[in-house]
Amino acid sequence: MFTNILHKIASHPRVYDCIQLIVGAGCTRRRLAESVACLDKANFVIDLGGGTGIHGDLWHSAGSYVCLDVDILKLEGFRSKCPEGMALLGDATKIPVKSNSIDVIMCTAVSHHLSDEMLSDLLDESARVLRTKGTFIFVDAVWKPERLLGRLLWKYDRGSAPRTAQHLQGLIEKHYELIHIDVYSVWHEYLLCVGSKESGDRKQTSLGFCNDRRGERKTPPEMPGDFPICDARRSNQSLAV
Repeated sequence: MFTNILHKIASHPRVYDCIQLIVGAGCTRRRLAESVACLDKANFVIDLGGGTGIHGDLWHSAGSYVCLDVDILKLEGFRSKCPEGMALLGDATKIPVKSNSIDVIMCTAVSHHLSDEMLSDLLDESARVLRTKGTFIFVDAVWKPERLLGRLLWKYDRGSAPRTAQHLQGLIEKHYELIHIDVYSVWHEYLLCVGSKESGDRKQTSLGFCNDRRGERKTPPEMPGDFPICDARRSNQSLAV
């Protein structure tokens, strides 16, 4: 019961953002910024399970950033911070976007909420919608049983499927050539992977990536006319809250 109460409180967008910062979003953000810096040629960026779009402003110099999530309350939080932002109500395991149409896919702090089957579907879908030479950016906390504080945090986390860094890396490598891997620690240990949807030389970079290194519902703005959302879902599932 106590855990359920905590989860309900944490679902509020502002509380959610605060919790993310406390558990390490600032450190993650600095690392993501390094990965994103050389991706300003991207026209379409989609943030799978983006929640309140906490990392959305990293893409201000790129083209269209879209925050996709199944939780409309979090998308409302995103729109309250970014009224002109594009929010997509949808499932990351069934991305309502046309194949081979997205330049960059970001997936942060999502995998531990998914079953093995759902995570496999997410990776399959990401590879489907990502363009050749597109970039997949993945970050999540990993299961490290020797970290006692991490184990305590996992006890109260809404996600029930933490995985080891080795296991996650292996799953991602089935779909992408990994061009950057970073393991770092805050309260949890984290895995950051940048992958390219391009076979061949692992040294080759994608889109210029630097390898060396609850209120009233608002009426949504229209998606850009050239945004590659599936027509069948344009009327409802593409609504920004």
